[in-house]
Amino acid sequence: METGSSGSCIDVAALSSLLQDSIEQNRLLVEELQKEREERRARPEGDYKRSRVQSAAVKAAVHDAYKRLKDAGQGGWDPSASFQSRRNSDVCTAVFREVQQVQQNLKECDVMYALKVYHKTFTDRRRREQRGEEQKFKEKNKRTERKRRKMQQRKKALLLSTNINETRKRELKAILCLDFMSSEESEEEEQEGSVQLIRRPLLPWLSKAAADAMASLDRKSLRRLSNKSKRMLARRITGPFSTTRSLPQSAPSWAVTCEL
Repeated sequence: METGSSGSCIDVAALSSLLQDSIEQNRLLVEELQKEREERRARPEGDYKRSRVQSAAVKAAVHDAYKRLKDAGQGGWDPSASFQSRRNSDVCTAVFREVQQVQQNLKECDVMYALKVYHKTFTDRRRREQRGEEQKFKEKNKRTERKRRKMQQRKKALLLSTNINETRKRELKAILCLDFMSSEESEEEEQEGSVQLIRRPLLPWLSKAAADAMASLDRKSLRRLSNKSKRMLARRITGPFSTTRSLPQSAPSWAVTCEL
């Protein structure tokens, strides 16, 4: 124990222990991220998820090049034609040349893959707009992204937890997937005065043990947030309706209610 300049006592041993815990938690997090990165790299060359990860920078370059050409009056894709059509092939060639002028180190296969994905996104959006389904699509994506964000937060909380043994962590990892995320962050948002409200539907097949485990991970995650981040969180209420999502086939027995 030492005394500071203001006369207050400083517990050096306690501070050292907290620092060591923080270093160990960061090390575990880095190891987990490296493991996920290695798993992505181990996938086949044609695997979509790997290509999506490795082409993040290429995607931005392709989008910027397409926009520059469109603003310059050189036309754009024909949404009614296929990717291999004469018109769209000419557009792809022009975009590829524009990208190469800015970033010559990019691989042709990566650029062409990004172009193909961009063209599909472009044509799909046009079709949804024509059918009046674009807003519904955006809302669905918003719900899915909210579920994915909550899943990642819970995974991180589990990884950094020091009071959950490895056996229990393996059990909890089995339910940290999108199939189990619906009740926490997937339904509509409303406005009650200045308070944003997210209604959480019930999962009728989720056991109390699984629900309590999720809530515990949420509390752990919340404690790591800054006061500003906590104030920005939307208020959540449960029910009164239940989700119609069916029970996942891979659900462990302890996570399923016995009443089914």
